[in-house]
Amino acid sequence: MRTWETVAALLTWGGLAFVVYVWAGYPLFLRLACLLRRNGSGVASEGVDEEAPSLTVVIAAYNEADWIRTKVENTFALDYPTGQWDVIVVTDGSDDGTPELARSASESLLATRPGPRLQVLHRPERQGKTAAVVRAVARSRGEIVVLTDANTLLSPNALRALVRPFSSERVAVVSGAKTIAQGDGDVAVAEGAYWRYEGRLKEHESCVATTVSVVGEIMAFRREVFEPPPPGVVNDDFWIAMTALSRGFDVKYAPDAISLERVAPTAGDELDRRARIVSGRYQAMSLASRLFPRRPLVLWMLASHKLSRPLVPFAMAAALVGNLAWSAASVTGRAMLALQLSGYLLAALGGREALGGPLGSLSKVARHFVAANLAAVRGLGWYWAGRPGHVWRRVERRKPL
Repeated sequence: MRTWETVAALLTWGGLAFVVYVWAGYPLFLRLACLLRRNGSGVASEGVDEEAPSLTVVIAAYNEADWIRTKVENTFALDYPTGQWDVIVVTDGSDDGTPELARSASESLLATRPGPRLQVLHRPERQGKTAAVVRAVARSRGEIVVLTDANTLLSPNALRALVRPFSSERVAVVSGAKTIAQGDGDVAVAEGAYWRYEGRLKEHESCVATTVSVVGEIMAFRREVFEPPPPGVVNDDFWIAMTALSRGFDVKYAPDAISLERVAPTAGDELDRRARIVSGRYQAMSLASRLFPRRPLVLWMLASHKLSRPLVPFAMAAALVGNLAWSAASVTGRAMLALQLSGYLLAALGGREALGGPLGSLSKVARHFVAANLAAVRGLGWYWAGRPGHVWRRVERRKPL
């Protein structure tokens, strides 16, 4: 085989192997490791119910007039001992009546039943979610701080499920499970499948040692270990988890603490949100010396779960370019190229009503996968361009059901 053929074949196989490892190989290794650990030492402890620690629930709400009353009602309905928790709503920059609606909802609820104390923090200037979280944590009184979004609804048992793993002093951060409301089209179906996949991955990571992924829609942390992110940090939830891991603490996943949200009105809005998240991951890579833990197992998890995914589109491009060259001189290369092009064709046909059954479902998965990776490339462009993340353009959400 000539040198250029060898290089082309290596690009093809290397690129495809990287993609397969990130999305299938790593989850398989984790599952096996979790099974071995359970068989060797029993099921990993998830914590036990003890005396309920004090909590502060923080809700960052920017121009959430459509959602804030529903969110306050949902929060007040959560199962947690009265007197052991309070709520802070930060509405900085809102000019649509969000602060007044939050106060009104709290007052009307407290007039009919006991509930947590709610305070609204408001400044006319919009400084972004990270600044809102930092200000709220400084005003919080609970041992545990729970972060949740204004357009996210929590399951009644969410608070109790979130605090349970904190019975271990090694645990500093806990992430709940993000779920997507169905009925909003193909985007909701695809996003729902993705977050189910993510949930299983975090569950296995948490079983083996510690998860390296959290969701800002439903997460909790010990107030005493909180380190304020520096100005301009995009993914404040990732920062909180990584600083805890770098100090030797663990991050756990609580699958019974469930959040529910609706997707953005359009696929473009949803992909804008994903591009923003990916730009934050590139930013995190630039802060490696400050963020990353010095624990080999955790570093492997972090590299496999979070840091490899933004590189997947480039591995896909390398595999396609290498395969185009390889196919000119090899039957195997031509067969591999046919398989790759078939996948991209399926993605191009995704969402067509004419495609039904298993083929139609597969085409939708392929379309979402390709679109998500294009969004990752866009996120890299935004990071290079220095687009500010802390006051990002707000992605619209559908109204409450």
